Amino acid sequence: MICRSLFLSSFIMLALNVAAFANKCTDVAFSMNANPNISIDTNFHIDSIYTKTSTQKFIYTNGKVAEIHEKGEKEQILYIYHDVDKTSLKNTGLEYILTKCEAQDTLCYVQTIYQDGVLYDGTLTIKATPDYISQEIEQPDYHQLTEFIIKPDTLIYQNESYERYMGYKVSMKSSSMLYVADSSDDTKCGVYIDDKKYATLSYNPNEKGFSISMTVGDLDHPSAEYFFIETSKTSSIRKNRKPVKIAPKARYFDLLGRYKFTK
Repeated sequence: MICRSLFLSSFIMLALNVAAFANKCTDVAFSMNANPNISIDTNFHIDSIYTKTSTQKFIYTNGKVAEIHEKGEKEQILYIYHDVDKTSLKNTGLEYILTKCEAQDTLCYVQTIYQDGVLYDGTLTIKATPDYISQEIEQPDYHQLTEFIIKPDTLIYQNESYERYMGYKVSMKSSSMLYVADSSDDTKCGVYIDDKKYATLSYNPNEKGFSISMTVGDLDHPSAEYFFIETSKTSSIRKNRKPVKIAPKARYFDLLGRYKFTK
C-alpha cells in the first residue's frame, strides 16, 4: 500500500483568481491551506515556508514549481514533472508527474508517483475553482476526500476517509476546521476545531509581497510562516539541469502533502 504522505498536493501550480472576500486573512488562508501555490493574485507565487524545524524554498520553471529545496534534519531537493509521460523520468527514486485532466469550468490535475520507474497503485486528483478546492486520494484499499470552501469571512475545511476491506467501507473518519475572520482586524483570523480556537493566522504585507504566519495556542511566536512574492521575482533554474528525486520525510507532512504544524 502506498504511503499516503507521499502525495504532494501542495506542490501543484494552479493559476487561480480567487474571489475577493471581505476579510484578507481568510482570503489568503484559502491559498495557504488548500494549496500553498494557489495565489489570491496570479501576480504572486509562494516563495518559501519556514517552520520550527525546517524550511522550504520553491524554484520555478516557466511559471511552474519545478524544485523544492528543503532544509531540516536533512537537506534534500524535491523534483516535480508537469504534463510528461514516463519516458521523461530518470527512473531512480521517487518521481512525481502532474497531468491536467478534463473538468468543465474547473482546473483539474492528477498526480501519479513512480518509485524507481515503477508506478504506485494510487492517484491524487485536485479540482479547483475560485472558491472551492477538492483533493481526492484514490487507492484500491483507501479513499480520502478533502475540501476547502471559501465564503465571506469564513474558510471551511472538511475531510472524510475510509478503508476498503472485502468490498466494504471500514475505518470511516471525518474531521472539519473553520477559519473565521476577526471582526475587528482585517488581517487576522482564528482557526477553530470543535468550536475551540486552535491558532491565529495573520496576513503580513511586506516590500516584496506578503507573508502568512500561524501562531498556535498562546505562543508568542509563529509556528510557521509562508512567504509570497511577486511572480517576476521568483527563483528559476536552468532548463538543462538533470533532476534526481529525493523523497521528503513523511513526518513533516500530513496525508495530502501539506506541512504539519507543531508547537
